[in-house]
Amino acid sequence: EAPIDMADFDPTRMARFANEELAKIAEPQRRKILINFRDHALAEALGDYDALMATCSQKSQRYEVYADNDNEFTRNQPQSYEELVPHYKALIDANMYLMHGEPDKLIVGEDALFVEMVQHMVVPGAIAKLAFGVQEASEQGVYLFTTRIGVVFIFDEDGMGCGEHAFGGATSIERMRLLSEDEIPAQFFSGPRTVADFFAENPDLDWPTH
Repeated sequence: EAPIDMADFDPTRMARFANEELAKIAEPQRRKILINFRDHALAEALGDYDALMATCSQKSQRYEVYADNDNEFTRNQPQSYEELVPHYKALIDANMYLMHGEPDKLIVGEDALFVEMVQHMVVPGAIAKLAFGVQEASEQGVYLFTTRIGVVFIFDEDGMGCGEHAFGGATSIERMRLLSEDEIPAQFFSGPRTVADFFAENPDLDWPTH
């Protein structure tokens, strides 16, 4: 998969796409699932920790990453809400939340949602080396990691997210491109934003709540 031109990099792309797909779905339960997914994607894109956790079920959680290589990231996925709380906090603190998901397929069920996409993730070099096991990465660099993935999102009976099972290829230096300083998204340096900021900047955006 080809890396995205960073001029087109938009962490809210997946949330916006999900919002557009809502117009195609009439069934209340499927709409509830898609709205939770959309709001989760938006909060994660912005690094809004409180809004992100508000989309997660406190009843149960199970995250898995099925990839071609074994590393700290794939081995240490949360298996409960108690483990999910520090997991997302650590991702945001480590600047690991800036992703552009370019979707090819979105299937919405009554208790699960599947998305296939090309994911472009901004990854600090130190994290690439420590968590992903990419020893060739420069610790001072910032990379764009591009890969095709499929993710199954699961939901509880209230339509709250309770897990993600991701399937993809190996994390390797061949799938990573070192970004020049002027290519790195401004938010990487300025830090997390809030969902309120997003709507203040997009006052005319139609964003259904049910």
